[in-house]
Amino acid sequence: MVGDAAGFAAAIYMLVYIAAVALSLPVGLVLTLTGGFLFGALLATGLIAVAATIGATLLFLIARSTLGAALRAKAGPFLKKLEAGFRENAFSYLLVLRLVPVVPFSIVNLVPALLGVPLGTYFAATALGIVPGTFVFASFGAGLGQIFDEGGMVSVGAILTPGILAGLIGLAVLALIPVAIKKIKSEFRSIKNYTEMFIEEARVGSELAHPNIVQVYDFCVDPSGTYYIVMEWVEGLDLGSFVKAEREHHGTTPWPLVVVAAIGTLRGLGAAHERKRSDGTAAPIVHRDVSPHNILLGSNGAVKLTDFGLARARDRMVSLTAPGTVKGKLSYLSPEVAMGGQATPASDLFAMGAVMWESLTGERLFDGRSDLDVFKLIRQCIIRPLATYRDDLPAELIAIIERALAKEPGDRFGSASSFAFMLGEVLRYAPPGADPQLTLAQRVAEHRARLGARRVNQVINSDNVPTWTYEKPKPTVPGVPSLRRDASPPPPPLSPASSIDIEIADPEPLGTSADPIPLTTKKKKD
Repeated sequence: MVGDAAGFAAAIYMLVYIAAVALSLPVGLVLTLTGGFLFGALLATGLIAVAATIGATLLFLIARSTLGAALRAKAGPFLKKLEAGFRENAFSYLLVLRLVPVVPFSIVNLVPALLGVPLGTYFAATALGIVPGTFVFASFGAGLGQIFDEGGMVSVGAILTPGILAGLIGLAVLALIPVAIKKIKSEFRSIKNYTEMFIEEARVGSELAHPNIVQVYDFCVDPSGTYYIVMEWVEGLDLGSFVKAEREHHGTTPWPLVVVAAIGTLRGLGAAHERKRSDGTAAPIVHRDVSPHNILLGSNGAVKLTDFGLARARDRMVSLTAPGTVKGKLSYLSPEVAMGGQATPASDLFAMGAVMWESLTGERLFDGRSDLDVFKLIRQCIIRPLATYRDDLPAELIAIIERALAKEPGDRFGSASSFAFMLGEVLRYAPPGADPQLTLAQRVAEHRARLGARRVNQVINSDNVPTWTYEKPKPTVPGVPSLRRDASPPPPPLSPASSIDIEIADPEPLGTSADPIPLTTKKKKD
């Protein structure tokens, strides 16, 4: 219909739409129907989605400026009504408001800025949320010619038929499912290698669908160039936090709970190690960062492996690891990797054995005064007997962990699946009574509730993202620092000179533990 001037007409249309949204003019429905009539449903949806997102982002930035006070009055009573939803889960709540237009579009554009919602969260939810409704109205606009020819009338009721309305509500219900949004910290944003690893995490995670792996739903970038991964939300604790809480309140972590957590993790690792391409050829993924920090325990008993940012995939076109560089948390490296060899599935199994050893003893498997000392201990691979720490462990469990921690990869389990199977056999020796999986769920919920009770106040970190601080817990081990969820890791230190360079996934300052909630006391500086 617009002929040879289609490109020019589309550009003018988008500029008008951007201006209308940025100025909060109540003409969105008319413009959307017009776009469908002029450009067709699909093209109009694309043009409108881009234009509306740009216009809404401009309004968001204006509201965050000195003009925000003047715009606050425009939000009126909606500000108070919507505040609780945005504080609870800004992304999901905004996505629902975009999918089901129960609140005026201009108000939804304005309120998040006034409540301190991060720009990236706002941009991602807006870009995703306006597409379904836009397509519905643009499709109706594309059929306006036929309606006019038949002498019909245009009304919102004719557009939002029961079937279409049910579809939008269904999408909104799905949007209420909580998600986690992961982003690169501002101090690492300009480091190319960090960005590449972040993108690789999104690629690998999106290809691994398994109940014991945190799912990746989406990957996006905001106007400032910051990348985001939209991931499955796990309501619970990481294994390191869980073990520390168990030690504080129960003395030690029951071995059946450690075994259950290990079995779930190994099943996730097995899915990664046994991954295949669409043509059936093997394409294994080595995690390379198995640690308590990356094992999530849900309050429903679920165990999920996360953070494939350092994963090594066989189908990657270009290696992200420089020659002579070791990637992964130092304490969980396998001896062959510490010697300069490549990471393999057997390396992940060694790390899983180290995680189990530490979870049962509450101490570091390789604990030195410096990173270089730890590195040397890993190469020697001298494992202290578990029996000297716990007298309640079945001999079979000790043998399994010792096999996983064998210095030679060929002496370990042949696969994550066989490792998990043997651990499952050991559960027969668990004390009679409650199901270990159910007990794990109850303990996680208990510790999480206790942690939430210590929540004091909300703060804004350097990325303008709301986070929580907590009161200092009463430690049972002298020197254990208080938990601060808003703490950001400092820049990576220079590693001591050695035969190969060491690159630690979560860098730590020299003389401190790398754990967010350390299992042991602080190491003394040399």
